[in-house]
Amino acid sequence: GGALEATMQLAAAGGISMADAAKVAVNAIKVFNLDAEDATTVADALAGAANKSTAEIQDLASSFRYVSGWAGLADYSVNDVSGALGLLADHGLQAEMAGTGLRNFMQRLGAPTDKARAYLEQYGVEVYDASGKMKRLTSLVDELNDAFKDLDDAERNEVLNNIFGARALPAAIALMEAGSDELSEYILATEKEGYALDMMQARMGDLGWALEYL
Repeated sequence: GGALEATMQLAAAGGISMADAAKVAVNAIKVFNLDAEDATTVADALAGAANKSTAEIQDLASSFRYVSGWAGLADYSVNDVSGALGLLADHGLQAEMAGTGLRNFMQRLGAPTDKARAYLEQYGVEVYDASGKMKRLTSLVDELNDAFKDLDDAERNEVLNNIFGARALPAAIALMEAGSDELSEYILATEKEGYALDMMQARMGDLGWALEYL
């Protein structure tokens, strides 16, 4: 079936065992409220993000559980999150650091402290759209960069530290420095249908893969 095929693709793309690939797929399906038939989407997203970045598929998958709560509340897709985690990996935040960093970034914006809320309001940062839905990551990055573009380094650092705190600050800085265009490129890399299948077929030329992983 589709789930089994997706698991095989994920195993090949990540160079991991079928058992590990199945665990990754099941966890991602739970985190993002997907159905079993969406396993291929998960495989393609992880394969695309891993190919685009320095992150390994297992690193990306381990990050999911840290982001899951806020990704669900914000209704972010597996593509949004995989792309952002790939970008963070290329900015020095890997695995758990990327997962907790992205979670804290979303948390500090979505449910800010009183002090953070005051700064967000002062600089006109709008985290939610007109319907009350949290804006996409690319839009949030634009909001932050636009709001603080006229500040000097000292002012900007003070504002960001007060909004994000030490735990979310590295992820916030990485996302803002990359900008929405670069983040969009990472997300786009996760949206190519059939990417995991392509990687599996390329690797299946090596009979050693079949012997080792099946």
